[in-house]
Amino acid sequence: MRTIHLWSGLAMLAILGAGPSFAAGPFDGNWIGQVPPVAGCAGNARASLTLIVNGTEVTGVLRNLGGRVAVVGTVDKDGKGSVHVARNYGTLQFSGDKFAMVWEAQRGCTRRAEGTREAAPSP
Repeated sequence: MRTIHLWSGLAMLAILGAGPSFAAGPFDGNWIGQVPPVAGCAGNARASLTLIVNGTEVTGVLRNLGGRVAVVGTVDKDGKGSVHVARNYGTLQFSGDKFAMVWEAQRGCTRRAEGTREAAPSP
């Protein structure tokens, strides 16, 4: 009976460990960026952007004086991705410890963000 439980446990570990969702992606971690104002755009305010990458999933928050907006998207192994900022579509590119993001905001204004990977806390 113990042998069956041992083999069942080992098989389960092998199955769980083999899935790609358990592997850390090259862009995993927290990312911080700035969004400069764009002249002539409605809602033209300086903003900050926080992204969290976990595997291929990207989540985050865009903050300005008007409030907070959710950011969700995906990224591939080469650092190319797509995002939705509220109801607006955009793209992003990670490279090393930097990222750039572009999306269409209200009334056709193009907004841009640039940022860096947040440093890991010291032990």
